[in-house]
Amino acid sequence: MIRTLQPLLAADVQQPIVIENRSGAGGNIGIAAVAQPRPTLYAGRCRRGVLTVNPYLNRAAMPFDPIKDLAPVTLLAQIPFVLVASQASKLASVGDVIAAAKTHPDQLSIGHGATALRCT
Repeated sequence: MIRTLQPLLAADVQQPIVIENRSGAGGNIGIAAVAQPRPTLYAGRCRRGVLTVNPYLNRAAMPFDPIKDLAPVTLLAQIPFVLVASQASKLASVGDVIAAAKTHPDQLSIGHGATALRCT
């Protein structure tokens, strides 16, 4: 999405906008680059918890404080999050997923944001 907005933003500020993909460490690498004292923006999904969960899970690995070092600018989009399953799985509701996880705790897995998780 940010690549679509890049030419419009560059025209508005009348200077080049460079997009860098900095992934890893649960989002900490990208946000750490933004927390530096130079004009840098983070355009990404906060679903990874880098601003909300990571400070409580692994504070030592965060070279920044999301409250003190960052300032919200705007919400770019709201994207629905959906839960889907193979038709062959016979999972047709959240209740079905919960029941399957309880009945077969070592057999249910999910894919989320290119990260495979194991439900145990």
